[in-house]
Amino acid sequence: MIYRQILLVLEKSGETILNLWPYVAGGVLLGEILRYTSWTDVIDRACRRSLPVAVTVAALLGMASPLCTYGTVPLVLRLLAAGVHPAPLVTFLCASSLFNPQIFIITWGGIDLEMALVRTGVTLLISLCLGFLLLFIPKRLVIRAGAAAGSGSGDEWANPAAERTEAQGGTGVQEESGTQERTGAQGGAGSPVAAGGSRKKDRPSFPEFLRGFWQNLEYVGFYLLLGVLLGSLVEVVVPSSWFSHIFSGSRWFSVLAAAGLGVPLYACGGGVIPFIRALLEQGLSRGAALTFFLVGPATRITPLMALAAVLRPLFLGLYVVVLVILAVAAGLLYN
Repeated sequence: MIYRQILLVLEKSGETILNLWPYVAGGVLLGEILRYTSWTDVIDRACRRSLPVAVTVAALLGMASPLCTYGTVPLVLRLLAAGVHPAPLVTFLCASSLFNPQIFIITWGGIDLEMALVRTGVTLLISLCLGFLLLFIPKRLVIRAGAAAGSGSGDEWANPAAERTEAQGGTGVQEESGTQERTGAQGGAGSPVAAGGSRKKDRPSFPEFLRGFWQNLEYVGFYLLLGVLLGSLVEVVVPSSWFSHIFSGSRWFSVLAAAGLGVPLYACGGGVIPFIRALLEQGLSRGAALTFFLVGPATRITPLMALAAVLRPLFLGLYVVVLVILAVAAGLLYN
């Protein structure tokens, strides 16, 4: 009996991997291509526009950004030191920690296009809500003391015509895709990026590009394999009646249960797709799945520790609470 179940788990895992691998490879390739663009300079220019425009553009750029959370922090510190308002910068941090192009592609391939589009739209709305809320919160309540050293009193913000220095720090791939940044945005206030230094990014050789692509693919592939095996194991071993009992009753409870699952189980944006796909087949509502996708990255320790270098502890706690509440609300509305 156990032998037969193991074979069935392996069979289902193999089928899922064959269906998903083109989307995974395509997403990793796109992220690696974006990593070698002048992304930090684009972010710098966007954040120096009028505040409503800056917040909106920062949310869009954050969702499309190839930078991991640790890669964005040095850039944010430098722009804060130059006097840029924290609203677009924190909006960018929020959006980039929740989403990236690779996640869109893998969600599309692993679940469907509708879920990928809904996840994109909800992430944008959450980021915009946070960004516009920050327009009314004093900087001293948001930014850690010393994080914006050199930015003056904190009441005078850079305007679009302000003098701009280059933000050409190193980049890395998104935290969801897992690898640490492999160029110079290593960060802290003493780094060239944080200090406002200028540095041109060399075009990589083809072997370097392939090496970066392979490192990302290894990381995402590892978590994808774990997610596929876990999803297949759930599908084969756990009786479907259990999930019907948990997730098919109260829509409130199913969404809250998914939010609770997202805290400990979310490890990699692409890796959890097969697991959620299996739960959807067992009766999980689409709204609950959406909540899982939003709560997971919002509560991961790794990006939160990076955000702690910029945000005050009290505001960081408020940030997590607001994201979880908005994620649950989005799941309930989607249901």
